[in-house]
Amino acid sequence: MKKKKMLIVPIFIPHEGCPYRCVFCSQVDITGTRYPADEKHVLDTLKTYLGPDFNSNRASK
Repeated sequence: MKKKKMLIVPIFIPHEGCPYRCVFCSQVDITGTRYPADEKHVLDTLKTYLGPDFNSNRASK
């Protein structure tokens, strides 16, 4: 049986977990976003990387 290849999907969630805005870790400057990723953004990113066969209903369970 062939081992499944791991895939890292780059979903960056800025402004979560840290109350500080240090110069070396400025999320706004790094990502260009000021707001957390919403569900639509995450699902769109997954569809982009996983292709048209991605089933969002299965992923939400």
